Amino acid sequence: CVLHDDGDGIEAGDTVRGTGDVVRVPVGLGLLGRVVDPLGRPLDGKGAIATEAMEPIERPAPAIGDRDLVTQPVQTGLVVGDTLGARGRGQRELIIGDLAIGKTTLGIDTIISQKTSDIICVYVAVGQKSSSIRRAIDAIQARGAPERCIVVVASAASSPGLQWIAPFAGFTMAEYFRDRGQHALVVVDDL
Repeated sequence: CVLHDDGDGIEAGDTVRGTGDVVRVPVGLGLLGRVVDPLGRPLDGKGAIATEAMEPIERPAPAIGDRDLVTQPVQTGLVVGDTLGARGRGQRELIIGDLAIGKTTLGIDTIISQKTSDIICVYVAVGQKSSSIRRAIDAIQARGAPERCIVVVASAASSPGLQWIAPFAGFTMAEYFRDRGQHALVVVDDL
C-alpha cells in the first residue's frame, strides 16, 4: 500500500483494497504548458486540464529491434558539450556529479535550448525544495518555450508515494508524444 497524498484519517489497521490495476496518469496535448503533480493534478492555478487518455505508468518498453537508430542530434546549449560528445534523439544520458556542480542547470539549459526545435520537454522535479523548483519553472517560462513543456512536481514536501511515481509519470506523459511520432526530452531532477 503506497499513499499518494497525506495520510490524514488513515490509521494502522484500516482496511485497504487493491484496484487490480497499476497507477494511471493523464496524457495528451492538454498537459503542455502546465505544472502538475505526478497524478496529473494541476499545481499552477490555471484550472482543470483536459487530457485525452489515462495511461499506466508501467508498460513494457519497445523491443530493441523495434527501436530506430540514433541519427538526429539534440543541442544542449552547451557548445563545448555538444562539440565533444553529441547527444542524439532516442539516446539516454545520465548526469552524475557532486552537489552544486550544475547538473540541474545543464538539464534546464537543455530544455531552454529546445525553444526553436520540435522537441516536447518534460521536467520532473523529484524531492527538490520548492524554491529550487520555482527557479527552474521561472527559467523555463522566461527563456524557453513553456507552451511545449510539461513540469511534473513531487517536491520534498510531497508524500513518498508521489515522489516514487514521479519519474514514471513524467516518462508516461512523454511517451504519449513519442508514440505519435514526435520527439520528447525528459529531465528527471533528480533520482
